[in-house]
This record gives sequence, C-alpha cells and structure tokens, in this order.
Amino acid sequence: PHAALQGGGNDNLFEHNMVSHACYGSTDVGAFYVGRSWAQRGNIVRYNRFEHIRPTEQLAQLSCSQNAFYLDDQMSGYSFYGNTIVNAATGVLLGG
Repeated sequence: PHAALQGGGNDNLFEHNMVSHACYGSTDVGAFYVGRSWAQRGNIVRYNRFEHIRPTEQLAQLSCSQNAFYLDDQMSGYSFYGNTIVNAATGVLLGG
C-alpha cells in the first residue's frame, strides 16, 4: 500500500499498532503519513512497531523514499516517542 496509516485532526493518539511489509511499490511515501497542515496540534504517536518498510525490487525512480514515519510539507503538531522501527529504508522523514 501507499500508506498504511494516515492521520489528521487534533488531539489524536496512535499507539500499540504493528505495521509490517508496507510501501513496496511507491516512492515519496510513508507507512504513517501526515502532511500539509499547521492547524493540527496535540497528536501523539507512541509505542508502535514498524518493520519491513522498503521496496522489494528496484523502482524506476532512483531517489526513492520509503519512510516508516513521514511528516510532509512542513507538518507539525505531532509528538513521536517509544516507537520501534526495524528494516526500514528511512525511519522518520520531516519533509517540506
């Protein structure tokens, strides 16, 4: 899948999730993806496990980006802690 989890809004809690084998055929992607809002505040992402977040074959785009957590386009308002990332191309990307 392009993104396994997408968040949005205020005062959300994402915890104790297991995401495995995601972002296989896409670039510029996050297994947990949020973006494009400075209005979202108070969100917490904790105690999750992300594993095998990477392509399984050579993709056409050379500068690929498969991220466990992707905060895109100057996204803010999220606190991340206590998460485990195993076998991911990139753990956390703050884009923008």
